[in-house]
Amino acid sequence: MVPLSNPSFRARALTRVLKNAPVQAPDTVVFEDSVPRYVCRVDRIGNGWFNGGSWVDLMNPAMVRAFIESTYAPYAKQFAGQPHVPGIFTDEPQISARRVGGEGRISFSPVIPAAFKARIGHSSGGR
Repeated sequence: MVPLSNPSFRARALTRVLKNAPVQAPDTVVFEDSVPRYVCRVDRIGNGWFNGGSWVDLMNPAMVRAFIESTYAPYAKQFAGQPHVPGIFTDEPQISARRVGGEGRISFSPVIPAAFKARIGHSSGGR
């Protein structure tokens, strides 16, 4: 339900393709070099594994807040005043390399460049 509520909450992955490879929205070119281009691929809606949605951007703080508000907050409200639950299970949150459609991909989020610059003081790559 979370990735369906806001397109920016959908998972993304960075992949390297030939410079002349077509890029269709919502995918975007992040960086181009002399030969490759680095493309941010957005997970498509409609994946049966995710009940017709998609995987989520676990690096996006706004997505995490939306997940908490849609999932944990209703439980907290429903069980307020009752003994607390010492833990909760979540199914395999991970940020990992993936191989999809013959392409090597690594998880990526549009929040990374700004977070990097805020923390390190310059853009990545020294360019």
